[in-house]
Amino acid sequence: MTPPEFANLVDFIDRSNLLDADWRGIIRQHGLDDCSNSKELQECEKMTNRSIADFKHESDSVSLAKLEGKSFTIVAVEDSNYEDSGNVSQGVKITTKERHLVDGEPRNKFHSTRTAIVNKLRDPAVREALANGDTIGPVKAQLQKAKKGGKDYFDLIPA
Repeated sequence: MTPPEFANLVDFIDRSNLLDADWRGIIRQHGLDDCSNSKELQECEKMTNRSIADFKHESDSVSLAKLEGKSFTIVAVEDSNYEDSGNVSQGVKITTKERHLVDGEPRNKFHSTRTAIVNKLRDPAVREALANGDTIGPVKAQLQKAKKGGKDYFDLIPA
């Protein structure tokens, strides 16, 4: 069997998301195993070693901060913790009645790890009201001035 053109092989390997051992086996099958210093093999390795930036993470929610003070009505809340380097921050995902344009996309799901907001929305009474079909709002997230010596914080306030 005649080996395919190298460009086609690289194309195949790039599209197939093969494991490292798998693509090396395919290269060997096509007689390229003796050319580890070849330009072609180096190019193939470049194409199969991908950056995490090549993969876009699609989330169904965006940061509550993207609302930039706009009012909204809460129709559902669920826990949505955030993990970074082994540290877990409590968070919530909020579903709103309204759709807001965020980065050119209409959105109605927002997440937050802001302590005051999370504490309010994790309250069992809030969860029960929402589970019973009630809505909360309109509200908006706003920076609140801390009392003497404290740190300013974001909280939900009536809109």
